[in-house]
Amino acid sequence: MNDRSYRVSYWGYFSLALFIAGCATLDQAGSENYSNPSLWQPTDVIRDARQLALQQESGQPRDITTYMAARMVGVQPIFGDSLIFPLQGSRRVIQGGRLGNAVGLGESFWPDPRSGSGAHTVIEFISPEDFTVNEGSAVVLPKQSLTSDRIHRLVQRGTKVILSVGDVTPHLASTTETDALVLEITPSVLAGISGLSADSVALGVLPRNGYVLPEPMSMEAWIDTYEFPLNVMGFIAGQDPRYASQLIIVTADPAWISVESDSSQWMPSAILMELARQYAARRIGRVFPKRSLLVATGTGAALHAVFEYPVWARQNIHAMIALGRSGRGHVQVGRDTIPIFGYSFPEIQEPENLEVWITTTLEQIHNAVQQLDGRESDED
Repeated sequence: MNDRSYRVSYWGYFSLALFIAGCATLDQAGSENYSNPSLWQPTDVIRDARQLALQQESGQPRDITTYMAARMVGVQPIFGDSLIFPLQGSRRVIQGGRLGNAVGLGESFWPDPRSGSGAHTVIEFISPEDFTVNEGSAVVLPKQSLTSDRIHRLVQRGTKVILSVGDVTPHLASTTETDALVLEITPSVLAGISGLSADSVALGVLPRNGYVLPEPMSMEAWIDTYEFPLNVMGFIAGQDPRYASQLIIVTADPAWISVESDSSQWMPSAILMELARQYAARRIGRVFPKRSLLVATGTGAALHAVFEYPVWARQNIHAMIALGRSGRGHVQVGRDTIPIFGYSFPEIQEPENLEVWITTTLEQIHNAVQQLDGRESDED
């Protein structure tokens, strides 16, 4: 059996398992409504966040994921009999970036997978043929001309920022890295922030002595490196056999989510664990969730881990929610474009009312999942 037929067969078995699990739970669902705050257990969330912080002090990532797996009661494993999901080797995961006042992260600009992480202020654009690289210079060239060898040569000449102009293709991760900040950017956005024409920017036609920007522009790329990250990943079967093979994925990477609270680094993971427990307990009406839910969190790169193994038939991913991200975007995985819906955690106004904040946050995430579950697929 070749690799392709194995993947198709494996996914067929997985879809059948979800279908059977969905049928088996149709008659077990309650009629309670999640708008009732009593269904959420904020004290459990607080305890989990604090326990995860204590587990982190041990310095053993497996202690964290072991605790997570034990607390995800009712969530089914994807592989074997364990929810713990290791990634082999290190992963450089792109979290986002910034380009002056430009908007449309993931659509109009995005860090190249080979980019370094950091921030720079750019005051002039230069072409790749310019040998004089000043502090604040950014090399601008067409995307099709940007190879790894060319990046290496530009970095050797002292280049700190490279702008690759063309279609933006968001990727999640890379195993290679350069010392330069490398951003993909569309011609229209770069022209808008520089005053140059879109045609000249796309062709890389710049003055030999550089083009001074009307005002300095800040650029950033946020990339985290995880060494052998462990994650916890499992699913809750959908209740409608017609849709149970479709997945709504909810992820949380604690290392890059900012929540100002006690044990804040682990609060998003603890919230996701509570969400998963309540879904797995089937305390919900018969018509929701129609689709199966997959949850992923852990010590890092959880969003990337979702695509690590061939079991994922990407055409069966209905939608993804990335807790801690903002706005709506997409990522490119192989030849597939996967839409991602972000959820930004609200600011905690009154720390003494943390339980209210947790309940409100869980309701908002649940509402987002419910809206996506009600959204029809292109195939529906």
